[in-house]
Amino acid sequence: MASDGTPECAGYIRGAGGANVSGRNVARVAVGFWLALLGCLAIVLAVQGVHQTSRDHRLQRQGVPVEVTVTSCFGRAAGTGVTPTGFSCTGTFSLDGRRYSDLIGGTSSLLARGSTLRAVTDPNHRSILATTSAVATTKPSWKNFVSAAIVFLVLLLSAALARWRLTRVDRGGLAGAVDSEPAAAAR
Repeated sequence: MASDGTPECAGYIRGAGGANVSGRNVARVAVGFWLALLGCLAIVLAVQGVHQTSRDHRLQRQGVPVEVTVTSCFGRAAGTGVTPTGFSCTGTFSLDGRRYSDLIGGTSSLLARGSTLRAVTDPNHRSILATTSAVATTKPSWKNFVSAAIVFLVLLLSAALARWRLTRVDRGGLAGAVDSEPAAAAR
């Protein structure tokens, strides 16, 4: 037992021993992880934008008109959950002798249960269903790619800031930058 009351083996780590970790290397790994995460998110959002654009194009060019019967509607709540911002409705329709039930896209108003409306579905993906008025007014838009562009811009700014910061630290240009390497390694 040491004089301060801790056991003499308190500093002993079983196995290969303790490892010295450089704060600079930890920062590089964290920045690399952040940049990889932003890159993946930008790719996912861009792919989502491409899918939305191609889905709209398919409905306009190859869509099959159907009569949809509204089966239910539920309110979409705003941030506090008190006030509905719109409604999502589901409906059933028949195509090629089969009955389908899906979410009706292209409307956010409350529709009466049992009412019918004209809609368009994708013949290859019957779960894609939208009102004819929504399909008629949809145009290819750059807005499908705004979120991907914002994330990509944050990625570029983060990479530039990380590169600037790391090159400045490596050159010793930051006042007060602390080298977290042990003093013994410098000898």
